[in-house]
Amino acid sequence: MKKHLHFLKGSLLLLTLACSPFVSHAQTQASVAAYDCSAQSQIPAAECNALKDLFASTAGESWTNNNNWGTGNPGDWAGVALIGVAPNQNVNSLSLDNNNLVGNLNSSLGNLTEVQQLNFSQNSLTGSIPSSFSALTNMRRLFLFNNQLSSGIPDIFGGWTNVLLVSIAENPNLGGTIPSSLGSNNSLERLFLQNSGLTGTIPSNLGNLTNLALIDLSSNQLAGAIPLSFGNDPATPANVNFSSNQLDADVTGVALTPGALAAWAAGGVQRTLNNQAASSGPVIQASSVPASPLWSLVIMSFALLLVQRAKLTSRV
Repeated sequence: MKKHLHFLKGSLLLLTLACSPFVSHAQTQASVAAYDCSAQSQIPAAECNALKDLFASTAGESWTNNNNWGTGNPGDWAGVALIGVAPNQNVNSLSLDNNNLVGNLNSSLGNLTEVQQLNFSQNSLTGSIPSSFSALTNMRRLFLFNNQLSSGIPDIFGGWTNVLLVSIAENPNLGGTIPSSLGSNNSLERLFLQNSGLTGTIPSNLGNLTNLALIDLSSNQLAGAIPLSFGNDPATPANVNFSSNQLDADVTGVALTPGALAAWAAGGVQRTLNNQAASSGPVIQASSVPASPLWSLVIMSFALLLVQRAKLTSRV
């Protein structure tokens, strides 16, 4: 009889251990919904509620890692990092990349006014990028790549005076145009917008950003001219990828003349411009661009020589 009792107790213990993840999971979901942000003094209640809203709008109960959400202090929640000295702290970063977020980004994230980094990359986010992000004027790095966002890129970057990196790439359903406010922040160093269904033209002020080291706008439906600002000497940025678009190769104001591209090469610019499905100009092949201004002069001189020889021959 005792053996049977021991066996039964052991079986119940194993069953409890096996089910514990599901119990904990359910508790996490319930605790976030019931968590009283006004009862904690670590961060402002508005920031705490923004985190709760994010959990609700992106199916937080199914996140790969939702440890501690809805319990204790927000600074202990997985992916949340704070700045400042308790009790006067703020959310400094949210790192929830590759964490099975499904759903929409909540507009109340705009209440995280001290945040410097948001990383929601490699999830299954849909819907629009909240226009409330314009309030995040301390932002330094925004990662939204590899999602299913739509409705274009809102004009939110005007006040982001310290931003270093913006990555909204690999959102094929995004669409819309590139907001010119991106070109108003000279602090910007890296911009990734490839394969996001973008249309329209390239804002000319992007080529004037002296700290921009890399820009990738490839695999979109961008059309029109590459602004002359991208042909500045010394040329910036140092790494340019405009391939697989619909950019014109030779229209007034286009910086795609052999001389301009040769100046890029002389300045050490790594350019990728091939595979243009241009509607009004010839297809651009990077390999056809002269490597230096000297080659341009040689080719032009040779062409003039041939013309003069042809004229002399016709006279004879």
